[in-house]
Amino acid sequence: SSSNDGEPTSAMILEGKLQSPTEAIVFGGALRRLELPSTMYPHPTPPKNLIKFNANDWTAENSCKLPGNLDPPFDDNTISTLRQLFETLQQGESLYEEELNELEVFAQKFKQMLYDGVTIDRAWPAEEGKGGQDSSFTTKVTLKLDRKTFSSGKEDCLLFVAKSRVAAVGSNCAFSCPTDLPKNKCLSESLDMLRIVKVSQTMPQNFDQKSTSLQEARKRRKRFVSLKTKDGKRVPFLARTGKDASLLACGLKLLVERSR
Repeated sequence: SSSNDGEPTSAMILEGKLQSPTEAIVFGGALRRLELPSTMYPHPTPPKNLIKFNANDWTAENSCKLPGNLDPPFDDNTISTLRQLFETLQQGESLYEEELNELEVFAQKFKQMLYDGVTIDRAWPAEEGKGGQDSSFTTKVTLKLDRKTFSSGKEDCLLFVAKSRVAAVGSNCAFSCPTDLPKNKCLSESLDMLRIVKVSQTMPQNFDQKSTSLQEARKRRKRFVSLKTKDGKRVPFLARTGKDASLLACGLKLLVERSR
């Protein structure tokens, strides 16, 4: 029909000039929740004292430093790192029973969220990207927690799973798509929890920000999380939102610290 009578035309729909009906937005959200179980229920909320450690990086050598003061009942004079917080909780179970239970509940809910899978954008720094192009090339993948069984016991690992074929992004990147990948098979990258030596939310300079506005660059920076392994490999990714990135960084610091 004609645009003169106020009715939408095919051209308007194809050019994206019409706003999506409310019903379509709700229906789309429902489909996404079915596709990814972790979106079907509220994400876990980290304990307030655990969130305080998110301002600093976690490293295997020094743990994660406390930038400010912990809320009662903790004594700030004896706790300066995340490792010391866990040691305090374990040594004084009766005194910190409520805080310990709160931490355990969060840990279980966070693990369940990762078992179900969380959508992220796996990213590569400049030296691993598509030569001469966008140095912050990303691929949408699902971050999952898995358990591997060895003769010595079971160990947790992180999986970065792509549901479809992904073009190879560089010879230095372990996450690439083999040409003979069978149909309906997932392409995945695995990181053993014990091999992670750093968890950071500091975006390096070799991530290209020129193609985005200042506001978008800030949002992207808040979404950034990076893991580093013993062999020096960096595994950066972007969460869906800054809030999701904070949650993932907080939970991952908890898991890697406890795996020590």
